[in-house]
Amino acid sequence: MIKLMFALLITKWGPCWNDTVIKVKVNGTIQNSTLPVLTVKEDNKICTVITGPIWYNSEIGFNPEKGKKIEIKGFKCADRDIIKAIEIKYQGKIYKFRDKNYVPLWLKRPRRRRYR
Repeated sequence: MIKLMFALLITKWGPCWNDTVIKVKVNGTIQNSTLPVLTVKEDNKICTVITGPIWYNSEIGFNPEKGKKIEIKGFKCADRDIIKAIEIKYQGKIYKFRDKNYVPLWLKRPRRRRYR
């Protein structure tokens, strides 16, 4: 199971190996919210959006609900349909996930020690 999840992360959700990045904007309605994955309907198109790790979503207070409006600024690799969120506007608040160079913000935070 772990190998399968790792394979999905690398192939579908991993970095753009061919360096072709396309900026996208999505304004739609949340169809499904199983963080870190959102399914958003824009017009008649369904988009899959990756936010960030569950702990990061919780830390910034991002908890989207099905049926609510959402605006997403993100990017995708030319050879994939998965959108990676840079910034999400939801219920009047802006949630940031990546910087202007597409680096995940959760990687810039100091690591918390779990054990002493």
